Amino acid sequence: MIKISFITVLLGATILFTGCSSKDSDKTDSGANTGTSQVTDLDTDTDTSETTDSDVAAGSTTTGSITSLIDGRWALSIGDGNNIYTIANGTINFKRETRLYKQEIESTLTPRGEKRIQPNNLLVKMVEEVVVSSYMTPLDSSGVRYLESSNSCGYTNWEINVGKDMLACETESSSTGLNIYYLNENTIQWGDHQQIGSDGYPEALDSNYHFIRL
Repeated sequence: MIKISFITVLLGATILFTGCSSKDSDKTDSGANTGTSQVTDLDTDTDTSETTDSDVAAGSTTTGSITSLIDGRWALSIGDGNNIYTIANGTINFKRETRLYKQEIESTLTPRGEKRIQPNNLLVKMVEEVVVSSYMTPLDSSGVRYLESSNSCGYTNWEINVGKDMLACETESSSTGLNIYYLNENTIQWGDHQQIGSDGYPEALDSNYHFIRL
């Protein structure tokens, strides 16, 4: 998935190839976990109900639509620039295309409220992500050989320009995840899944990479 332990970032947050070599330069960047500098909090909720500081401190979880403020096309801040995420109406569509293969993943985001994280008492959004589809497509004979040698999802009968369902080899736990995000103008930070709280959500933002609005 855009594995939230991410995605991801997801968001990968991408499906890991079974047996894929980490040394291969065409291996998909993993995750949608993201990060950038933390500044003044933005109220990005489109839910008309108010969430007060006391509600957040008490651990309440309000629900509502994913804010339209994160809708748009985003690129991962690291890598070769081929990791593109399109967010619209609570759905993330991920697309990566190399000279060997094309990867496409669709995930849904469901709002699960807000909470504050330390050390800056930053108010972040909580979401649940579910991967609903994931496909890999070799673009030429070299892509076929690459995916077959990687034993991707156990498939051995790859064909040029014919996509295969990668979600079929994922477990429920690896296609569903809890995350947090913080919108800072034209960047989105996602949670650091090395720091998980008792509620199952990250307790900090990932500082290694982030989404950049295109």
